[in-house]
Amino acid sequence: MMFLRYMSTVFDNIKDAVMLMNVEKNGEHFRLLLANKAFHDMSGFRPDCVGKELGEFVHPDHLEAMRQNYKRVTRLKKAHNYSTWADAPVGRRAYEIEIIPVLSTVDEVVQLIVLARDITKVAMLEEKVRALQAAVAPKHQPAA
Repeated sequence: MMFLRYMSTVFDNIKDAVMLMNVEKNGEHFRLLLANKAFHDMSGFRPDCVGKELGEFVHPDHLEAMRQNYKRVTRLKKAHNYSTWADAPVGRRAYEIEIIPVLSTVDEVVQLIVLARDITKVAMLEEKVRALQAAVAPKHQPAA
């Protein structure tokens, strides 16, 4: 019993978003089973999105790319990391995402653990640096 209380404390206080997705319909659909407070704070999705299929709460512009990443992990049975910009109820945000497969006793992916970190500030600074570098880069001059 104490173990569950400790795990709940960790889950509720970790700063990264943690989600548990159920893999359904032969890896074609994904349902949110569990999400920590950081997920709701970071994304702006309300707690009532728990229990819903991905397509019921993810912005349509990002749904197919997200599904493709989830399908990749389900098919390869290997973790996958990527960074992306996404529109969420809190606005446009940059995220670093890791998707980890949960295997059954018969080696099927039955769930996905999804970890997300908001990297918006860093990504915006990187964009500014690239813009400044482009502005001060020597212009290509044709040979005379």
